[in-house]
Order: sequence, then C-alpha cells, then structure tokens
Amino acid sequence: MTDENLYTTQQVADLVGVSSRTIQLWAAAGVINAWKTPGGHRRFPEAEVQRLRRELGGESSGGRHTILVVEDEPDLQMLYRLSIESWNLPVDVVTAQDGYEGLLQIGLHRPQVVILDLMMPKTDGFRVLEVLESSGELENALVMAVSAMSTEEIRDKGEIPASITVYPKPIPFGAIRERVTEHLRNL
Repeated sequence: MTDENLYTTQQVADLVGVSSRTIQLWAAAGVINAWKTPGGHRRFPEAEVQRLRRELGGESSGGRHTILVVEDEPDLQMLYRLSIESWNLPVDVVTAQDGYEGLLQIGLHRPQVVILDLMMPKTDGFRVLEVLESSGELENALVMAVSAMSTEEIRDKGEIPASITVYPKPIPFGAIRERVTEHLRNL
C-alpha cells in the first residue's frame, strides 16, 4: 500500500464532515477499519473511506434539521417518531437504543436536537451528557433529558449540566415541541 491510497484521521473527518474525534471513536468501534503506524497514528485505506462516504450519503439535507432520540424502549422510540413527525417541522428523526449508539449517531448526523433517556443499558444518559459536555460536540444543540427517575434519584446518580432540561415521564410532548420549535426558529 502506498501513501496515495491512505488517509489520515483528519482527512477522513474532512471528507465525511465529522470531527476527527468522531473518526477515532468510529475506528475504535469498528465502524471504519484502520491500522496504526509505528508512531500510533491511524491510517485509513481508500476503499474504507469510500465505503464510509457511500454509507453516509443518506444524511439530512435541504434545510432540514435532525432530532436524535436516544431511548432504549422500542415502543417509546416509535411514540417519539410519530409525535415529532406530526409536528410538521422540517426535521428528520433518528433513533438510538442506548448511549453508545447515541454517541455514534451524534458523530454521524450532528443533530440540532437531542432527546435523551437517562436510564439505559450499556452507556446511560448520564455518561452521554458527560461526554457531550467534555467534548463540546453539541454546544449549539438543544439537549433535553426525559426520565422516570425522581429528582432525588437523578441527583444521587450524577450531575446534570445546568443547560439541560430534565422532563419527567410520561413524556411531555407539548413542552418538548415548544422547546424544539423555538430552538429551530433561532438557528
């Protein structure tokens, strides 16, 4: 393999429109195959980069926005999708079933709105919020949490950033719609 057939992490990030950190996470998760140089730098074969670009070709465009719903219950995912689609806003709804998948979807879609359950298997919503806060990945996005946990349980489990509104379940779709509509209007 020659250097002409290989891409650096930053080159791949620029080509697919995500951060270099996202590419590093995707490589670690096996989303895109890479190898490391003796100095520890990742190199991506051209065929892998082209495959990833083809797979990402379905991203939202044309003035539409993306709402990511991170919720482990399939019935609630469907309820979110049906409710949000009934709002007649220029949005695409993307879902993830746990925090790990949610972080991958954030890197892939760069959503303008994230609605996140706090209690999920594998990576929970608290960890997702921690990663988002430390990375600055969604500093201009509206991030909301929805949970069946009490205020005391949430406080005991972890700290929620002050900018995050936590709504109780059952899901208050009216309040969420107001926040989403206002946020998208201001973009």
